[in-house]
Amino acid sequence: MANVINMNSKLLCVDVQGNKLSAPDVRKLLKSIATSTTVTRLNISSNEIGPDGAALVQKALARNTYITHLNLSMNELGPSGAASLAELLAVPTCAVQTLLLYGNYLGDDGVRMLCEAIQGNKEVKRFTLGNNNVTDNCAAAIAAMLEANRTLEELDLRLNAFTVGGMKRLCKNGLEQNSTLSYLSLSGNPLGPVGADELAKSLAAHRTSGVTRLDISSCSIGPTGGMRIALLLKTSNVLQEINLADNLLDDEAAVAIANNITVAESITDIDLSSNAINDEGATFLLDAANENTRITAVTLQGNRLNRVLQKKIDTLLEERMVLMRFQKRPNFV
Repeated sequence: MANVINMNSKLLCVDVQGNKLSAPDVRKLLKSIATSTTVTRLNISSNEIGPDGAALVQKALARNTYITHLNLSMNELGPSGAASLAELLAVPTCAVQTLLLYGNYLGDDGVRMLCEAIQGNKEVKRFTLGNNNVTDNCAAAIAAMLEANRTLEELDLRLNAFTVGGMKRLCKNGLEQNSTLSYLSLSGNPLGPVGADELAKSLAAHRTSGVTRLDISSCSIGPTGGMRIALLLKTSNVLQEINLADNLLDDEAAVAIANNITVAESITDIDLSSNAINDEGATFLLDAANENTRITAVTLQGNRLNRVLQKKIDTLLEERMVLMRFQKRPNFV
């Protein structure tokens, strides 16, 4: 592969994911990457490069100003690997805009170093830190990053261990001070209903929030949390897509959501799959979708509604999408 990079002047992407590669295995590859002026995407995910491999990546990309997409997910980098990447992010010429680090055992210390580096970074737009054993102890560092950085647009914190305590710090000191983040995933964190309430109040109060897509699926928010989020759907004028799947939401929560999305100004897509919604709640949601023509998707698979009702919802939204596509077609007359 190293020879291919050296000889091919048109190669744009190098993908060696899932090959059980160790740090020594990627040494030559990264030496070639260091001098490449064509490769912009590098995927080494699902290998075994470890912290030594991260150090090699740091050394290679410190000399390379062309790589914009870097995927090192599932590589057992650990805090030491995070330190190397933090050093890379602090290099003024680092061009990385997408940094994917899912499942690397980074822990609070590793994520803290990365967040501190990104505070002053003006390139990274998409940052994935899912499944890295991050706890509430790191919420302050993430919040400080959001407060200082004005480039980051997408932040993925799924499958970590944030609770209501971390949520409070993340909201007050981070989200409420940031207007550029457009996508946030907290999926799989045990936020509970109080955590959902903190998030809803924060985004509703922050009138210059830029969050248009929010994923809080599998966060154990329950019916109470669902009703708190329902108020956000009504008050927000920017939130377009929200994922509330797998949250034990019942008919009461569904009715509250339906009542609020009826008059919502921006919401278009809501995922309520794998909850405990019956025909009563689904009927209200159907009526809301009928009333608010901005709604283009209401996902209810995995709930307890009958097939006829599910079909009505699907048909309504499918027809709406067809109409919207037709209306967007250019008129050549």
